[in-house]
Amino acid sequence: MHTFALALIALLLQLCLLSFHMYATPRNDSQGRIRIADIRISGNHRIPSDTVLSLIKIRPGDTFPSEDQLSAQLSRDLQAISAQGFFKKTSVLKISKAPHQRIIIFQVEELPLIRSVRFAGLSALRQEEVIERLRERGLGLTRQTLYDPEKSKRAENALLELLAEKGYANATIHQEVIPVSPSTVDLIFAVNEGYRSRVVEIQFEGNSVFSWEQLRSQMKVIKQSGILTMLSGRDVFNPRGLNDDLNRIRFFLADNGYIRAFVGEPRIEGLGALRSPVPFLPKFDRRLRLVIPIREGPMYRIGNVGVDGNSLFSKDQVIAMSNLEAGQIARASRLRDAIEKLKQVYGDLGYAQFTADIRPKSERRVSDADAAIDLEIYIEEGKQFTIRRIDFSGNTRTRDDVLRRHLLIREGERFNLSLWRSSLAQLNRLGFLEPVKEEDAYLQIDSSRQEMEINLKVKEKDAQRINFSGGIGSSNGAFLGIEYETNNLLGTAETLGFTLEGGNRQRNFIFSYSKPYILGKPIWLGFTLFDRKLDFAGPSAANRTVNIFDAFTGQTLFAQQTTGVSIQARAPLNLFTRRAGPASTEVGIAYSFNSSGIKDTDFNPLEPNSVSFARSGIRTSALRPSLNYSTLDNPLDPKHGRQLRTDIEWSGGLLGGNVNLLASTIEYKHFHSINRDGGPRQTFALRIRASHLLPYGQPAAGNSLSFIGGIPIYRRLFLGGEDSVRGYGARSISPVARIDNFLRLPEGALIPLGSGLRPVGGDTELLANFEHRIPIAGPLEFVSFFDIGTVFNARSVSDQTLTGREFVDESGRVMRIISTASVSRKFDGILSNTRMSVGGEFRLRLPWLKVPLRITLAYNPNARTDNPGSLFRESRFGFNISIGRSF
Repeated sequence: MHTFALALIALLLQLCLLSFHMYATPRNDSQGRIRIADIRISGNHRIPSDTVLSLIKIRPGDTFPSEDQLSAQLSRDLQAISAQGFFKKTSVLKISKAPHQRIIIFQVEELPLIRSVRFAGLSALRQEEVIERLRERGLGLTRQTLYDPEKSKRAENALLELLAEKGYANATIHQEVIPVSPSTVDLIFAVNEGYRSRVVEIQFEGNSVFSWEQLRSQMKVIKQSGILTMLSGRDVFNPRGLNDDLNRIRFFLADNGYIRAFVGEPRIEGLGALRSPVPFLPKFDRRLRLVIPIREGPMYRIGNVGVDGNSLFSKDQVIAMSNLEAGQIARASRLRDAIEKLKQVYGDLGYAQFTADIRPKSERRVSDADAAIDLEIYIEEGKQFTIRRIDFSGNTRTRDDVLRRHLLIREGERFNLSLWRSSLAQLNRLGFLEPVKEEDAYLQIDSSRQEMEINLKVKEKDAQRINFSGGIGSSNGAFLGIEYETNNLLGTAETLGFTLEGGNRQRNFIFSYSKPYILGKPIWLGFTLFDRKLDFAGPSAANRTVNIFDAFTGQTLFAQQTTGVSIQARAPLNLFTRRAGPASTEVGIAYSFNSSGIKDTDFNPLEPNSVSFARSGIRTSALRPSLNYSTLDNPLDPKHGRQLRTDIEWSGGLLGGNVNLLASTIEYKHFHSINRDGGPRQTFALRIRASHLLPYGQPAAGNSLSFIGGIPIYRRLFLGGEDSVRGYGARSISPVARIDNFLRLPEGALIPLGSGLRPVGGDTELLANFEHRIPIAGPLEFVSFFDIGTVFNARSVSDQTLTGREFVDESGRVMRIISTASVSRKFDGILSNTRMSVGGEFRLRLPWLKVPLRITLAYNPNARTDNPGSLFRESRFGFNISIGRSF
């Protein structure tokens, strides 16, 4: 028993000692783990420590089984801090507080803030240009942004590249970083531009087929020095632009069958410095000569054509669809077009993944100058696909159904490439989207089910616009206005707008609303309320020539006031037919009612040329059906496409009003763009218009020239001015009437007071305009033009006798003014009244207006400079400044 008691006491003592050891020694010591006692941030000034701590995962109290694992976690946390881009340097320090306890200190060195950025010595570029280029490259260096040495170096390279584009290829830049405080710096780019390099000569060596002029014409970025190229800056040496031009020459050679042509690296020869003769250009320029080595080699023609991979169509059918034939010149564009035609055919049948490639199979020399090349068309047809779903993204305001209803293909239908492209064209015509391209569509293919989903990414424009409008012209004078329009009201594509315009000859108020879809159909419906006042200007009796002051001077024939309303509707023609396809042809109908009044402005019965046009209560109730075919790429400033428009207006009769008239107009426009593969796009533009007025029924009676032959004077046709035949005065191309004024005595005798000529307009008009529009630089372009037009009366018109007011002489006798208008006499017929002009004009697009400023100089080859028996005089030359479009 005693022995058992001693053993029990010894066991209790051991348990006590063990418990004392466990509580007196840290747990880490027993397990060998390292405990984090504290975490500190050092070196930060602007960025709070809590922000840095939120980036790391390690926390006080965490334990780690070994130093290696602790170091690995600290390394990951250090990377997380560095990845934020806030710090120039980062490091971590471990301090031992006890054998198994650590204090962790993250040491950081913050990147300073940029207080200011300065470009010293920079004169060739505006600071706005530099900032825009840096923004495009994602290198914005602005105040209160972090200074990053690597980012700053990339900005330096972007600036050197921009200087090279301006001709300063040898410019150098030195960066200076000036500390202002521990957390801010000033950044200075010290620029040494050097001489501007201008290309005074471009030569070629080794060419034997094409001349220097032909090869130079392919270069769009760099041109030889000349007055125009110096003014536009297109003669400056630009390494990147030179490389683009060399590629254009290579394509030109390949497109003429010289597919193995060699275009080597140009040799650049310095010709010394030359003082610029133009005052506002740099004083000294470095002159360069470019010598480009070229070897055309043989011209290749197509030999045999093979097809591989086809199953839907036979070999002969594929070759026929590609339009490739043996003996044709092997043009690069011909091969490219062949692939596009095959893609179009297969795409229209639903083969959305179709690909084709044309590769040379073999070639052989036919002669020293000619060779033949055999081609193989490699086809991967893929499968036919049905559209399972079409989604839109990026449209935050516009509803999906508004966009979906303009698509010509539907979910559940087979994919059709032509209809898909036409659908994109219809979306681009809406006006409230940025241009939508094919690459904006993401196609998700399910090959097993032969279905596809289309996600089209769109970008919306600002739906609400406030624009300033205005113009200067010989017809409508000078005016300014403001326009408000929202073309996507509540995301429904409905349009609401109003216009206020005022000037020295006109005043307009217009309120309009339109809805593009009615009952789920593409039927456009709208109405317009308007109130207009126009001083109807015409040529004076002594001048039919346009001049710079016509917008502010010129003779006012009468003042017209019109108030009315119109309701219009239009829809694509294929809505009423079974024919599918793009809605490029529209039919429309409009009804309008307006009330007009005419007031005389300078009528004086004692003047030999004076006549009254006064009339009130002219009511026009008109119905106007129309047909419009258009493939124009832009309704306001088209570069390519065609438009044919015709309409017939019927007023009076059963419709009411006191104007009984049939008016018809047909107009054709054609725009063709060239230089699409580089350089500014030049445009050839053509307009042809014909109009005819046919009165019917009982003509309105009146004691003035407000109506002539049953047609209101303001509806009769005139030509002349900046929007029809340039070089002639406003409405100066017109049939004229002899006006004779008499004083009738009580006994009936007539005493002549004088006579003169007045333009009275015609009932038929023919007009043609041709323009060649050449961009010069930025918003400036030069336009050469040829205009020809005539106005005449196709129907005979009766003379009109007008009874004027009475006069009472001293003896009490009553006398009256009598005027006769000999409108039946054809002073100007279809040929004798034809006028033409040729000339040029500079156009400057004004950012705050939707129309360009135009400076026009015209030569009038058949102007009547000496016309005995007529009071009109015309000039060979016309000069005019206007604001507005020609057509």
